[in-house]
Amino acid sequence: MGTIGLFSDDSSDSEVEVQTKIIEKRTSERKVIKTYKHKNINKRHTVPSIKHTKHVKSKDFSTCSIKLPVNPIIKEIRKTQYINGWRRLSNNIEKESWYEANFKIKEFEDKSIIVKPSINESLQKEIEKTQKNLNKLTLWGKTIREKETQKMNKSNDLMNKEIEECIKYKKQQEELIEKKKKEEQEKKLKEEKEKKEQELQRQKKLEQEKLEKEKALKQKQEQEAKLKEQQEIIKKEEQNRKAAANDTLNSFGNQKAIEEAQLYIDEIKKIKSDIRPAVKENKTWKNQTFKLKMKITTRVGQITNTRESVNEISNALNDVLNQGKQISNEAYYWLMDFLGKAIMKQSEKEVSLNKSMAFPMAQIINIIFDNHESFFKIFMGRLYKKCIYLIPRYGYKTKDKTDEQCLKEIGYKKTSDGMEKESRYNERMEGMISLFSALIQTTNKSGNSKLDMKTGWSWLARILNMPPRQITSLALITFLEIAGNEMINVYGRQMHKILKFIMNVYIPMAPKESIAATTRLKLFIEEYNKKGGRIDPPKGKNFN
Repeated sequence: MGTIGLFSDDSSDSEVEVQTKIIEKRTSERKVIKTYKHKNINKRHTVPSIKHTKHVKSKDFSTCSIKLPVNPIIKEIRKTQYINGWRRLSNNIEKESWYEANFKIKEFEDKSIIVKPSINESLQKEIEKTQKNLNKLTLWGKTIREKETQKMNKSNDLMNKEIEECIKYKKQQEELIEKKKKEEQEKKLKEEKEKKEQELQRQKKLEQEKLEKEKALKQKQEQEAKLKEQQEIIKKEEQNRKAAANDTLNSFGNQKAIEEAQLYIDEIKKIKSDIRPAVKENKTWKNQTFKLKMKITTRVGQITNTRESVNEISNALNDVLNQGKQISNEAYYWLMDFLGKAIMKQSEKEVSLNKSMAFPMAQIINIIFDNHESFFKIFMGRLYKKCIYLIPRYGYKTKDKTDEQCLKEIGYKKTSDGMEKESRYNERMEGMISLFSALIQTTNKSGNSKLDMKTGWSWLARILNMPPRQITSLALITFLEIAGNEMINVYGRQMHKILKFIMNVYIPMAPKESIAATTRLKLFIEEYNKKGGRIDPPKGKNFN
């Protein structure tokens, strides 16, 4: 006998319908007693039900298992179906067994009148047996219900756990969504902040670029102004050149003086092309000369206008050059060339500001001339290269020369802002002319000198035979302030004629641009005349 309504939500079958089905079934069985003897109620009702129940459980219940994530509502529906199915199964088994048993009992009672007493006893035993089986069936149903209840409770616990996990999972998902939302908001705020910062940086950059452009424009204007000033200088030099008496090379310098000076300048070129590379390539020479070079720099910077300083420094410099000679001939010439450059640098820096420093420096140079004959050529080459007006010679412009090349030719230095200013250039020239003027009147221990007053007279005559330039008045007044007293002592009346010529002829020819130096020169000669043809000795000449 099968189960009715298993796992179905349809509960319309009433007890009458169930009883009717059972009566219809049992009407066809004529031999009631025989049938009950051969068929066990427990076997008929319980075994198929158990098999069928297992089958349903294995088939349908397995499909009700929940795998995460599952909607909690679907779980509740499955749970309800499961419980209702088992409840109907148990109730139907009980009802069918109960109705069938009552039906049999009633049928037996109805037939007890007809059946024989022996049959009644058998029937009574069968009834008791049936009643026992019914009790067993009831107990079995109760046991089934308890087991199923336990299973349901366990399943419910598992389902609750799964629901909790599902809720927890959902909560975690919501938290993740919230976190993601928060992160997006933070990201958005961060992006807005970065955007603002970028905008500020962009504005700052634009302001910086604007300032840089303004600065560049200002620098450009300054450079243009300097260039214009330099061009004016070149232009003035060109005008002076055109205003000269003749257009030959003698208008720019004495040819013989230029040739003599070139011999000394060639000595410097030879050192640059041959000596310097040789010392640079030889590591031993390079290291040794570097140490001696530092000594030269230190000593030249320590020169003061005292006899003790002159003797100490000249001895120290002689020792350095002698050490260089012991290293090699190349090292010796390299050190003499470096000493010449160091003296030029010091005269540009110190003598231009304090002309009295020209005399101790000239004394040291003369002492070195005595001990190192080759140093004279190197020194004069450096002096003529730095100050061409001591040759004397002027620069001149040609079509193939740029303005910058012309300025470099006459001794202008290039700086980070372009060519140096005219005022600084004039100071440097004044310092080197002062050193030359001190050298010609300084003698060595034997009373002789490579440069003497004849050298000064030749220079003065040569420059006065050249048409005046803007720099000429400055060169003349510097020379006269340092060497004028000695020139008067040596040349007397001849020097008086020279000063008269300068006053009456040369100064009127001087360019207007040199008005400051020309005024100094004019006042100097006027002072000379006031003192009755006497020039005071320069400061620092007679140092102790």
